[in-house]
Amino acid sequence: MANFIGNRILFYNQVDSTNRLALSKELADIPAGTVIVAETQESGVGRHGRKWLSPQGGVYFSVVLEETMPLTRYHQLSLLSALAVLEISSEYVPIKGLKIKWPNDVLYETKKICGILVQSQSGPGKTRLALGIGINLNSESTDFPTELRKKTVSISEIYSGKIDYEEFLYSLLERIESYYFDFLQDGFVIHLPRINKYLFRTGLDTRFNIKGINTECRIVGINPDASLKVLGVDGKESDMFIGEIR
Repeated sequence: MANFIGNRILFYNQVDSTNRLALSKELADIPAGTVIVAETQESGVGRHGRKWLSPQGGVYFSVVLEETMPLTRYHQLSLLSALAVLEISSEYVPIKGLKIKWPNDVLYETKKICGILVQSQSGPGKTRLALGIGINLNSESTDFPTELRKKTVSISEIYSGKIDYEEFLYSLLERIESYYFDFLQDGFVIHLPRINKYLFRTGLDTRFNIKGINTECRIVGINPDASLKVLGVDGKESDMFIGEIR
């Protein structure tokens, strides 16, 4: 088991949100590296407050961290965590179907299997971070509303069998820890070629909502600062930043 990430693991049957709990006053004294795991979440959230459904059978957890660098750098950690999820998932499903969707999702073909969200909370003298990860592991399509069944899939459905929850979780935590220490040493660029190898829709025209305006551009690749390089309809390259998109 990991020595830092997962040095302490708190298991809950149900919470409103593991990220909310990780940043709460009630757990203000838990050490960095603590992992908060829940069987289900009542109010799981994604980017821009979008609801993340968390039915039984999924893997839902938050890693408690303390800020050691500018918050924008943690977009790199989000992508490294996506790579970790992709690699551990590839032990169960064909890796050719797994993709990283910038900035924070893992897909199988076009369906979401994982969402990642980094949130922060400033306190006296320090800023605490929560690296929240939700994975459709052993959930079933019937656990999701009809309108989402074409957009989501669980790893077990692709694998055609139930996956050992603890084995998956502990393997993933070890991989995230390895990438976290690389991240602290400015090692994001070491892993960037592999992240770009699995980047969803590379070379394809893709529609983005940028500051409320729908824009179509071609995905070129992820940059060392975790922004997305795109090619506009005017033929010019530009960089797209996470805070700009909806």
